[in-house]
Amino acid sequence: MGSKTPATTEQKQVQTSAPPAWMENVFKRGGRDAYQMYDTGIGGNVYGGLRIAPLSDQTRYGISGLGSIPHHYQNRSLMNTIYNPTSAAMNLRHMASGGMVGQNPSFNAALQNSLDRVRDTINSSFAGAGRYGSGAHAGVLANELGALSTSAMADQYNRDADRMMQANSLIDQANQNQLGASNNFLQGYGNAYSNAIQGGGVLDAHNQRVVDANRERWLEQDNSGWNRLNMLMNAGHGFARNYGTTTNNNTASMVQGNNPWKNVGAIGSLALQAAPMAFGYMAGGPMGAALAGGVSNAFLDYMNQKKAL
Repeated sequence: MGSKTPATTEQKQVQTSAPPAWMENVFKRGGRDAYQMYDTGIGGNVYGGLRIAPLSDQTRYGISGLGSIPHHYQNRSLMNTIYNPTSAAMNLRHMASGGMVGQNPSFNAALQNSLDRVRDTINSSFAGAGRYGSGAHAGVLANELGALSTSAMADQYNRDADRMMQANSLIDQANQNQLGASNNFLQGYGNAYSNAIQGGGVLDAHNQRVVDANRERWLEQDNSGWNRLNMLMNAGHGFARNYGTTTNNNTASMVQGNNPWKNVGAIGSLALQAAPMAFGYMAGGPMGAALAGGVSNAFLDYMNQKKAL
């Protein structure tokens, strides 16, 4: 004898929501307009205009100028100011080379006059003493004249050497100043072009803002239809939210045993309720927002009719 399958009671609840009748035309129109805009390619197009503004003429001028500075090092006129001897080098080169050490004719004449006066004084002194021409006379002359000559020439040599060093220092300083002037010339060029680039950057930033504004305006125009549809769907959803109708159907039946296929009806009911919202978010963009925000059964009915056609 087989066992008797116990009887169980299954309860099924179906809940449907729909907008009020006076709002159905709004959602139907939304579906119709969405299909029409999608079929005609409105919205979601690729912007074909500029995305990056070109460099301004001032920026290009500054960049070109900076790039030309290395070529100035090949400029013979500029390089000649570096390599050509300065006026100081030309005027002081004889003294700087030591050519004037011990070669001062004025000093030699002055020294000879001093030696003559000392000699005359010594000769007069020894002549008055009656010892002129004596050995003592000769010794005093040699000592005094030698000491005077050695001291004067040593002092003059030190003076000549000092002037020689000063002449070399003046020439070196003149050369350094000449080199610095050439370097400052090139730096001045660089600063001028850098300032031009800095000023051009202001123009470039403005030009980029213009490009971005043009692209933004194009996107607004390209998606204006979807944006208006989105506003309509949002408005319809907001108006109908508190006026929608809800229908609950409760049924009870006796089912013999556990039959898993009996659950299909309840699952299908839930899927029908979730489909409108899921379709809206899958669509994406302004269209998706419009569908997700205000989709109703009336809208789905319209889409099914469209598909059937």
